[in-house]
Amino acid sequence: MTKVSADIRLEVRKNSRFFQAVIKDSRGKWRRLSTKTADRDEAIQFAQQKLAEWSVMEKHGISTSAKTFGWVAKKYLDRLTQSIDAGAANESQKHYVGIANRWLVPFFGSKNIEDIGDNDLVGFDVYRTSELGRKPSKSTINKHNIVLRSIFDFAIQNKWMKRHQIPKLTIRNLGRASQRRGFFEPNEWDVLVRFLTAWRDDAKKYITKHKRDVLRSYAYLLVSSGIRPGKEAGALRWNDFQRTPYPSSAYPAIC
Repeated sequence: MTKVSADIRLEVRKNSRFFQAVIKDSRGKWRRLSTKTADRDEAIQFAQQKLAEWSVMEKHGISTSAKTFGWVAKKYLDRLTQSIDAGAANESQKHYVGIANRWLVPFFGSKNIEDIGDNDLVGFDVYRTSELGRKPSKSTINKHNIVLRSIFDFAIQNKWMKRHQIPKLTIRNLGRASQRRGFFEPNEWDVLVRFLTAWRDDAKKYITKHKRDVLRSYAYLLVSSGIRPGKEAGALRWNDFQRTPYPSSAYPAIC
């Protein structure tokens, strides 16, 4: 560690070429920040600017206390949960809470949010792969990046970090390509739709015939639209449809 002044010291951590600035704030607490540079003069300039910036902020009554990722994430998730409860969140945002609590907070939680850099993202990729027991898909990485970016944006809105401090979030050269979902061959779809029609017509009770007809319509919907069964299809409601009966001899286009 190199002493620059009474309030500033420089240090290079193991396995990193960048200087870290260790700066004493107005409360006498030493705070560690990444300078994101390997040039000593630039690192000193960064530390001096940061110290001056804190001084101006304190004169205007703005807190300069470093916020951990975990603290910011909790504030963000509290607000997101309120939006979900109020019905103001979209379907994708409803999954952010689980992603943040399962993956992001356990790894980034104790780190100061303004200090998270590219090396931390590399470490997170190693951690994620280890936890999964396999290389994650690009879609998984992208989902994690979206939630990370949302938390960073929330911190910027509250002046807990600056936009230039956000590390580069990318899926380039990371993860495995997603596998294409299986599909029906024309002859397979023909067999299935004929069975569903005959199975419906074979029902003796009205309620049984109705349920089988709903299942048949559901199969038409999935194949014709490409929507996935489960959460995607589960979000649909009856008022999303317009009733257009299929002729008994008509079949939708094969996917």
